[in-house]
Amino acid sequence: MVSEFFIPTEIVGCPTVRESSGLAESSRNLLLSPAERAHAAKLFHTLATARTAGEARGTLETAGFQVEYVEEHWVRRLAAVWLGGIRLIDNVPLARYQGDVPASLP
Repeated sequence: MVSEFFIPTEIVGCPTVRESSGLAESSRNLLLSPAERAHAAKLFHTLATARTAGEARGTLETAGFQVEYVEEHWVRRLAAVWLGGIRLIDNVPLARYQGDVPASLP
């Protein structure tokens, strides 16, 4: 979008910082109860280990997340889910393009 709209901005990508549970660090995590926070770590693990986006969606729904989307674009699996009224987002590289599960999986 930046190049399409001629916005003079440099986009610098960086790795996602994760807690030891795999949960992406975010100020939104502070809004989760301790039990919800522990449960939220299943988002990353599911995205990283599911064979397909559909499988990830089903696993997340079964685990009690309200799934907004799970999609695969740009060699990544992207997701947005709701847990306890808090919207959580995450993404992982697709393992099939790396040859294995992402190395950052705790």
